[in-house]
Amino acid sequence: MAAAVIMVMTLLFAYQVWWLARMYHTEVMKMENAVGAALRTSDFNEMMYRLQRAGEEQAAEGFTGDIAVGAVFRKDGAISSQITAPRYRGAMRGNHQGTTYRFAQEDDGIDQGENNETLEHVSAQMIRGIRAGIDDVDGNQDFGLFDTFLKASLKDCGLDGSHKVELVNLAYGEETVSAEISSEGYEPSDKAISFEYVFDVQETAMYRLWIEPVGKAVLKQMTGILVASVLILVVLIAVFLYLMHVIRTQKSLDEMKSDFTNNMTHELKTPISVAYAANDALLNFPDEDSPEQRRKYLEI
Repeated sequence: MAAAVIMVMTLLFAYQVWWLARMYHTEVMKMENAVGAALRTSDFNEMMYRLQRAGEEQAAEGFTGDIAVGAVFRKDGAISSQITAPRYRGAMRGNHQGTTYRFAQEDDGIDQGENNETLEHVSAQMIRGIRAGIDDVDGNQDFGLFDTFLKASLKDCGLDGSHKVELVNLAYGEETVSAEISSEGYEPSDKAISFEYVFDVQETAMYRLWIEPVGKAVLKQMTGILVASVLILVVLIAVFLYLMHVIRTQKSLDEMKSDFTNNMTHELKTPISVAYAANDALLNFPDEDSPEQRRKYLEI
């Protein structure tokens, strides 16, 4: 029985470790995806800040404007998307209709089981187009503001915010770091991981983010689950040890009972056997001429 209980306990422990390891890897993937999303969100927020700033400046000068974004899905499955920069009108300066940016058509069919990748590509292209339109109005990219948004987004992901972000130019097939910001003197270690986000239409510029592996942050988030799992394991081990103690105690009591019964049986059988033998001698070997011998057997 003890062997069976030990085997069951081992299986439960192994399953719990496997489940925790699987959850850990899943949470790591989720957090890494969240970091990538933080890059996109921070870039979008920085663009919207510049757009708001440009709108306020135009409003101060008496201009009005809007942004028009369009995406077209062709019948053959190819995708054509475009972005029109802000169109604004002034009372005395005439109209400016903005600039239309068109992107190369893709050969991926939207009905070929690639809907998610296709939509993600369209979304990325539209955001890049929005940036092109905003840059046409306000080309003063605020790298510091982007880093501020990014730091807040990383903390929302459960990270401590320690990071290094680089503004990389990809023109002419070469990478050139034109600007970089590190939080509190942070320098990436040998184990640091990087995330890249290309943000312009021509794909000649990107953000590169360096952070330490997210494993520690994931373990911190899983503290409650890990503590609960350890407590459950401790309780199971305690119950198992108590059960083994009870089994050993019961076995010891059973052995004591058997020994007591055997001793009592032995102590009772010995005098009875002697009396039985004496009585048998009187019955089977009567000797009326020997009263002394008969008396001896009777005394026994």
